Amino acid sequence: MRARENALRCGFHKNDIKDLLPIIDERGSDSACLDNALELLHRCGRDVAHAMMMLIPEAWGERYPIGPDLRRRTRLSSGK
Repeated sequence: MRARENALRCGFHKNDIKDLLPIIDERGSDSACLDNALELLHRCGRDVAHAMMMLIPEAWGERYPIGPDLRRRTRLSSGK
């Protein structure tokens, strides 16, 4: 997140995005860092359910099959 902070844009905060920095409090636990990222997405207009789906990928595998469209997107994003 820190590497992308300079590129952040948010329609609701416009030039005040710097007021939200740093996005991640590195002194926090992993779950606190996830909460920081969730708060950013929510403050910039995403609803909580959408933001959570962006941060935590859906489980899939032999026990949880996914359709070919999602599988293709997963392969493309992982470079396979």
